[in-house]
Amino acid sequence: MTDASRPWPKVSRWRIAAPVIIIVAALLAAGISATVNETSGTTTSTTSATGAATSSSTAVPITYATAAKEGKIADYDWGPQCDHKTGHLKMPTAYAPPCVPVFKGENGGATSSGVTGNTINVVYYQAQPGGLASTISAAAGTPAQGLARQRPTPTCSTTSSRCTDGT
Repeated sequence: MTDASRPWPKVSRWRIAAPVIIIVAALLAAGISATVNETSGTTTSTTSATGAATSSSTAVPITYATAAKEGKIADYDWGPQCDHKTGHLKMPTAYAPPCVPVFKGENGGATSSGVTGNTINVVYYQAQPGGLASTISAAAGTPAQGLARQRPTPTCSTTSSRCTDGT
């Protein structure tokens, strides 16, 4: 086969491989950057009016596994939901998040609509029967009227680890 019979120009292997090499290099750089910056949280120290030094850190909270490596498990309150055998929250899944110490301090107060210093209002939207909701529920075999009953809005408190259903 000659070059005269080829309708497209010949492309070098470098031109074919260059985009893949650039993407792999960018992913490697992002991974290295994320790994290096993961533990480099900044800590600032201030002195209060009583003379006691306080520290605030912008780094992520310490996990149970890290505290175990450092021998500082007893220094933190892990809360009742922490499984001390696994170091993860008590959940029946292999994907349970790791335990972190219970938050103590000021939570920022009213940070958004429906949020106060000690409660969070959660909205549960449920469509009225008729139209698309009835079509979907009929196809699923569930009655639309049973789905359309009004449910109370749950309220969660930061002082306890439970949510109430508003009843």
